[in-house]
Amino acid sequence: MLDQTGSLWNSSMLKLFTFILLLQQFLCWNDCFVFTSAPSSTGKRFLDDYIEHYHPLVYNHHELNRNHYRYKRSLNSHILLSFNAFNRDFTLKLEKDDTIFAPDHVHQNRNGTREPVDTSFVYKGTVLGYSNSKVFGVIIAKLFRGEISIPNEPTYHIEPSTRFFSTKQPFHSVIYSEKDLNVDPYKERREKEQKELKFNKNIGSCANDDVHEWMKSVQLSVIKSNDRHKRETTSHSEGRLRYTRSANQNGKSSVRNRTCTLFLQSDPQLWEYMTVTLKYNPTQARDEILGLFVNHVNAVKSIYEDTNFTTYDGSSYFLGVSFVVQRTTIMTPETENCNSGTNPSQFCSPNIDVSNFLNQNSLTSHDDFCLAYIFTYRDFNGGTLGLAWVGSPNTAAGGICERFQPFPEGTKKVDKSLNTGVVTLVNFRQRVPPKVSQLTFAHEVGHNFGSPHDKSVECAPYGSEEKDANDGNYIMYASATSGDKKHNSMFSPCSKDNITRVLDAVINSKNGKKNCFVHSTAAFCGNKLVEGDEQCDCGYEEDCINNKCCHYRGSKEGKQCTLKAGANCSETSGPCCDGFKCGFITDKLCHKEEEQGCTYNSSCDGKRATCPTPSFKKNETLCNHNSKICLDGHCIGSVCRRIKWEECFLTPPQNDEDFDRELLCYVSCTKTGKECISSKDRDKVKLPENIQFHNLLKEINQNIDYAPLKLPAGSPCDNFRGYCDVFHRCRRVDAEGPLARLKNLIFNPETLQTIREWIIVHWWAVMLMCIGLVLFMAAFIKVCAVHTPSSNPRKPAARKLSLPSSRLQNRPMSSRHHVPPPPYPGDNYSGPHIGHGRGPRYDSQDYKGPKSKGGARGKMEMRNFSRS
Repeated sequence: MLDQTGSLWNSSMLKLFTFILLLQQFLCWNDCFVFTSAPSSTGKRFLDDYIEHYHPLVYNHHELNRNHYRYKRSLNSHILLSFNAFNRDFTLKLEKDDTIFAPDHVHQNRNGTREPVDTSFVYKGTVLGYSNSKVFGVIIAKLFRGEISIPNEPTYHIEPSTRFFSTKQPFHSVIYSEKDLNVDPYKERREKEQKELKFNKNIGSCANDDVHEWMKSVQLSVIKSNDRHKRETTSHSEGRLRYTRSANQNGKSSVRNRTCTLFLQSDPQLWEYMTVTLKYNPTQARDEILGLFVNHVNAVKSIYEDTNFTTYDGSSYFLGVSFVVQRTTIMTPETENCNSGTNPSQFCSPNIDVSNFLNQNSLTSHDDFCLAYIFTYRDFNGGTLGLAWVGSPNTAAGGICERFQPFPEGTKKVDKSLNTGVVTLVNFRQRVPPKVSQLTFAHEVGHNFGSPHDKSVECAPYGSEEKDANDGNYIMYASATSGDKKHNSMFSPCSKDNITRVLDAVINSKNGKKNCFVHSTAAFCGNKLVEGDEQCDCGYEEDCINNKCCHYRGSKEGKQCTLKAGANCSETSGPCCDGFKCGFITDKLCHKEEEQGCTYNSSCDGKRATCPTPSFKKNETLCNHNSKICLDGHCIGSVCRRIKWEECFLTPPQNDEDFDRELLCYVSCTKTGKECISSKDRDKVKLPENIQFHNLLKEINQNIDYAPLKLPAGSPCDNFRGYCDVFHRCRRVDAEGPLARLKNLIFNPETLQTIREWIIVHWWAVMLMCIGLVLFMAAFIKVCAVHTPSSNPRKPAARKLSLPSSRLQNRPMSSRHHVPPPPYPGDNYSGPHIGHGRGPRYDSQDYKGPKSKGGARGKMEMRNFSRS
């Protein structure tokens, strides 16, 4: 009986603790993405499960925004962004990047209408002072978000703080290094769940196996049309492809001749995350999603363009592949009728699984594109971050350039485009860092190009005795990579061999494949941009009704995108063209001198349609409210340089809470190795040894004997540990954050002493609370004991635990509208494409398993956690 009572007590206590944990999780659910910025015992500031250390980042974002819009309207070659982080100064030199979006890129709304998109927010550049450095990112809502690559250093990532904190922080951005990034924090949890699923007979075997078998069977079941059968030829024997001279000729051609056009979409779940969770307004949410597309495409371009794709024997090779965004679509609950109840889109369902999601994307014709991807914010089962169809050099469907064609589905035929993939940005309720999702995107695109997962020791060397084992695994490894090792952003020899064979089949139109690659710099008449050999571009016929100077696209009166007879220019050529007279304009102001700027007015000269480059003001001309000076047309120099001094910062005394922080927001200068002198300190300014500084202030203030010089709002102060607000007070960047202050308040010795004194005085209240807790636990045990089994035959049977019907109705259900996996069960299907490697190769019908070190590898396109 004692054993039964002990068992009853343990069971009840376990239920009590489980109840408390569930209650705690429920109460903090809405704030689950808010993380402490307090340093740990190791000195690190954890941001979330992925980012183990970060630095708060503050710079003058108002000035950055002004420069951004100024850059859009002028001919300035670049803008500068300076900040301090990781105990060093960074100065980013940024210029517009027009290589991500195609010249004829349009944003297509779900109702079919199309509209142009301002893509001037995309920037690339370098870090001044660091050769071969690279910077890429976007400027949205006054903030820069992107990455900084410096040779022999880990890559730095900059993101807005609103992504991590639900409350306003004293810093608008965070910066972290890839060495502090854990790309797979849920590895043990994922493996445990997969192991449980594997042995759960009620769920079936492995759900991933079902998806794999379904995808293989679909790709092999394509219904060939008669005319396509006539075009197909068998160009391989025993798994070997024959390569022609044209393949090698194509390989030597420019990477720009092999540009894969992308159609990128986002679903309503991602829109809800942006507008509800992050509380962005619709305009910013749209810009954020476009910026997300941009950063992912740039990451893929940097990997694929620098890769020499070649077969093992070197018989065929292609020097890189590029990408360009051709079209974008952003789905919202309104465009998909998610809340109206009238014909809602399949993308509205919050519980659709990854295979159905990919299948849904494949039901639309994507013949105009090389690849079509959807980005989402769905927490797929098993930690899956991506899924894509695998390309094949033989007749199996799927991968790059695949056409919209019929497939059997039950008793029907359903048309599908298998040049598709999906990527999600959340994993186990945690948004993944850009590095993780970018590698996922690159991995999934690798499947589209024909690479299965790396499996042989040669192509997955990490942890083996291979000489390059310490360099990590490659992109196409089935599990997550650390992201910071040499191989993590490279393709293995196995992947290169497979991708090269698919590229050869596509570029040379073998086995019914179609070459959809384009030249990325080819001019497109009709996009209202003058490119290449175009003389003008007013658009299509309906766009050019009032244009008297230019032949529209498709014109029958003359060659399209050329000037009409007697016209010298078109209004699309530049601001210095008269659209009515079709001639150059003289003496029209086309660039206005900006207040506190560093360039003069510029006027049309009657010789060209573009605005002449404005002249720079003399170096050391005062600008930005007399706090800076001009250097080569940019307002970036310190006024201290006019007297050969250096800019410096005052710092407040330690532990002086009464210090007036307004004193930190005045211009300060110093001689080399001397004391920092603030323009506010009248006594020191008027000392004989500081007469140069006194004269400088006198000159700036128009011969007033003495007047201090304030720093503009947003300027750094306190040695880059703060910034000046609109009231000219230095606001300190709180590196610890509000949770750290709360911790210090609770565990402060004075607080603990106050609690101790209260307990001594109110001992009776403490006694009552203890008695109440004991009574509550006794009542809880009594109530829950009815569910505890007992070996006593005289006791009534234990009640069964059951879920309410409402919970059952809310359980995630797979959308089976289009017969998702596995509609064709069985073990007799072979994959759409056998991975290549050293040694003999096999046709899919004769394949018996790998025969050599680099032999055939798995063909599945699904990758748990990191990508599939």
